[in-house]
Amino acid sequence: MKKNLSNVETAHLFRTYDHHRRKVVPIDKRMDAFEQVGPADSSLIWEVARATSAAPTYFNTIKIGEDEYGDAGFGDNNPSKRLFWEVKFMNHGDESANALSISIGTGVTRFSRFQKGFLKKPIGWINAAKAISTDCEKAHLEMRNIHNAKYYRLNVPEKATDPEAQEESKWQHIKKRTRKWFGHGGEPLDRGLGKIKLDEWKSPGWWRKESTQDEIERITKEYLKDQVVIQELNEIAEMMVAHRRARARTDRWGAYALGIRYECPITFERCPEDTWTDERGLRRHLVEDHEILAELPANARADEHLERFLNLGKYFEDHH
Repeated sequence: MKKNLSNVETAHLFRTYDHHRRKVVPIDKRMDAFEQVGPADSSLIWEVARATSAAPTYFNTIKIGEDEYGDAGFGDNNPSKRLFWEVKFMNHGDESANALSISIGTGVTRFSRFQKGFLKKPIGWINAAKAISTDCEKAHLEMRNIHNAKYYRLNVPEKATDPEAQEESKWQHIKKRTRKWFGHGGEPLDRGLGKIKLDEWKSPGWWRKESTQDEIERITKEYLKDQVVIQELNEIAEMMVAHRRARARTDRWGAYALGIRYECPITFERCPEDTWTDERGLRRHLVEDHEILAELPANARADEHLERFLNLGKYFEDHH
């Protein structure tokens, strides 16, 4: 979340890419677009990390330039819908660009409101806690309605929400609450991930059979044994592998996956371009601007001659 000098709070997306394509945003009541368009953000990585983790009671907000930034846990703790619109409008309004969307729930309650004052801060957090428990699922339901392709949400459910669970007696409820505060006699808790606090990291002891990490792993493994979840994971894996293979066949795969760039290897002429992100750019430049195939050596194959220049112009960006 971002708060400007006028104390107006808006959701903010730190982009690593330019966003100029959305000249006019179509009117759509389902959409709540980000407020900024233009070039990629110039903030440093550590500033972005601080801004996106500035959850009250854990980390303070951070000022970048004239604006104040904080964690968007409350208000945008499930950004699936916003990312859906972002991908759509970066692809000229084509919803099919969202071929696969995966939402992974954490079960962690995170608050973020810019409140000041002795009483305003805790009151703001309490009000946020009341609304945030249903906020993630609300965005999930909206995504199911607007997403025309494959959409999955993986989220470990709370045992308390099991519709087949028997209603506990008042004595069982008191006993459970007592064990929660004073220990649980060496038995593992059955809380669900949503009940584990954001900063909890406890070790096993006389009262605890499991550490926090052991509890998270046990609950998650139980969830992953569900046949419906197994089927969904297999479908996701198949789509992601197929997508990666399709991308690997494109001209830009080398630049995306390996950081490969191309520059003109002919040094005795001044070139109008510096570098290219794919082989096609350098190929066109060599053939059209330098006409290297016009002076092809005797007994030389055109494809091999051109390939030699392409290899001379290839480099890895991090090592150049």
